[in-house]
Amino acid sequence: MKRPLTVSGFALGAGAFSAAYFSTEIALFLCSLCVFCFILSLIIKRFRKAVLCLTLISLAFGLALGTARLYSLKADAECLLQNPAVENAQFIPEKAVGENQTIGQLILNSGEKVKAFVNGKELKPFEIYRISGTLENLADSFKNYCYSRQVSVQLYAQSAVPLGKTGGNPLFYTAYQVQSACSDKLYTYLPHKEASIIDALLLGNRLSLDRDLYYDFRTSGVAHIAVVSGMHLSVISSIVFMLCCFITHKHRLSSLTAIFAVICFMLITGFSLSVVRAGIMCIIMLSGKLFSRQGDALNSLGFAVLLITLINPLSLLDVGFQLSVMATLGIITLSPYIVKSCSRYIQSKLLNSLILTPAAISLSAFIATAPITFVNFDFIGVYFLFTNLLLTFAVPVLLIFSMLFVLFSFIPFCGFLYYPCGLIAGLLSRYIAFIVSAVSALTYARLDLDIPHREIIVGVLVLAAAVIILIKRTGKAALIAGSGAILAFCLILSLFTVIRADNASLKLISTGEGITAVLEKNGESAVIACGGTTGRYSIQNHLTDSGCVNLLTVKGGTRESGGMFSAVAASCISEQYFVQDASANKRILSELDSASVYYSDEQIMLWGKYTLTLVPLESSTAAVLELENEFILILPNPEYAERLPEKYRNPDLLITTKPLDSGTIKSDNTIIACSKAHDEKYEQQGVYSDNTLSLYQSKEISIDLTR
Repeated sequence: MKRPLTVSGFALGAGAFSAAYFSTEIALFLCSLCVFCFILSLIIKRFRKAVLCLTLISLAFGLALGTARLYSLKADAECLLQNPAVENAQFIPEKAVGENQTIGQLILNSGEKVKAFVNGKELKPFEIYRISGTLENLADSFKNYCYSRQVSVQLYAQSAVPLGKTGGNPLFYTAYQVQSACSDKLYTYLPHKEASIIDALLLGNRLSLDRDLYYDFRTSGVAHIAVVSGMHLSVISSIVFMLCCFITHKHRLSSLTAIFAVICFMLITGFSLSVVRAGIMCIIMLSGKLFSRQGDALNSLGFAVLLITLINPLSLLDVGFQLSVMATLGIITLSPYIVKSCSRYIQSKLLNSLILTPAAISLSAFIATAPITFVNFDFIGVYFLFTNLLLTFAVPVLLIFSMLFVLFSFIPFCGFLYYPCGLIAGLLSRYIAFIVSAVSALTYARLDLDIPHREIIVGVLVLAAAVIILIKRTGKAALIAGSGAILAFCLILSLFTVIRADNASLKLISTGEGITAVLEKNGESAVIACGGTTGRYSIQNHLTDSGCVNLLTVKGGTRESGGMFSAVAASCISEQYFVQDASANKRILSELDSASVYYSDEQIMLWGKYTLTLVPLESSTAAVLELENEFILILPNPEYAERLPEKYRNPDLLITTKPLDSGTIKSDNTIIACSKAHDEKYEQQGVYSDNTLSLYQSKEISIDLTR
């Protein structure tokens, strides 16, 4: 039976996914409802179909597992956060997931072991550290990702001292050493840019990519290429299988060898969920060759989802895994229909192979993953189909020659083999970098998806498409329904974009004793103040998740923008930096090529309607955001208020770090950004009122500048 296994696999995944998003009470209710329907199917003859029974059992089981696991993680977090201070605990990093961000095993002084997300220090995987810091709740921007990795808390590290020892799972540590050895070979024999691209595409080290280039991959619509996935495993397993067949002429031995190669590759890339999904499918398909059986792609995909969600019910919270599964499902179900329908009009087999098939695969994957993309990301690459066509054959060939290059580089006296392979791989990596950079630079290369209630809009459209597909039950209906839903979403998006063409907002984010202000409009942003001593990673997450193109970043004096400026610069790429002429900024000026130095009032035009004036005050800078008939004053250091020119002393809104004498600055509305201790003091003094707000208590304030 083909379909029961497939349906039950997806049902279990859907059950875990639902349990993770719903409250415990709703999940338990749905679980009880599924069990009731299953019991009902035993009584009513019409319900006694294997597909329905397996689906209901899997859905109920998935809901139960997902609910229990999520409840357990949240309970663990509440328990740990009762004593947030961590002193001299041991931490074993397992995986780097961002700049100065690591997931690993935290061993507390009490002996309790928990998985934690660590911010603040660059840590080497599998090296044991003596770490101190503060436990915090997971930030919303990466909460689901952490839950999918069984992580319940994050640790902001103040210090991390290596103990000179290694630890962790010995199998994973060995795999990490192999991966590091392969990376070293790349960087030893190839230029850094080519090596970093191959390191990301072949070994899954996405963090090795230059930030500009990674954003180009996203903007051009081929970010999936920079993440090891099913395509990479398919190429590797096919190469190993064909090579072994060519040497031994034994299909079963070749299948076993290819299965072993797939397992090794999964291990080396760290068992990411998308790779595990693709690896299980490859193993099932290759296992079929051992017994002279033809594999079924839907069956394999269903079994992969079933197995992964059984082991970890919250796996489906990982967006990468969601995209991987849905893209594969779309390719399996839609692309054959697209190729069959279009091949009637294209008689050339060469055109079918070179253009039609790759285009059908890209289009079907986009249709299937569109709901997830629209909900989770702020923009998509408009020219994804064009970019995929240009890279369809380059990426597999790059993987082949890169793998041969790495393999031969470990064999003595094989320079005559790995040098040509490295040359070809390097040229192909340059071609890929050129294509993604050129496409991302095109006009309208990205489509911003920042519209309100998009989850509800997408949900309604997906439900309508699902009803049509269930009624018709054909590939044609699926293609028409999916394309129609995407078209409807694009029309809604276009209408909303036209309506809010002039919209802009000023985001104020709490960073302790300082102000970080970001002006955003239609996919572009300007960091007009970056100060404070805490919460730098919340700033990085905000800037990274917003998906905005950063026009400029302002650095005033050292008093308000020391380490925070570095955190902002590390999380977004600005077209230009405005840096105050101060002795403490000499190092930054020597490192920034696109820095403009200001030592007197600097006026910057933003989007025609908005003007930003920078007013240097000794070792500080006041920022004045001028609208049509009013202006906002950002004053990080109020002790310099008396030195402010008279024309700026009567703002419509004052943003500062402590209360001011009304005789110095006259403003009807004030926002105070301060630390927790000062906030409690000002609250006791009755400073806060309807016209005076606390940024610390609000965490983040968004001011709509549209008039």
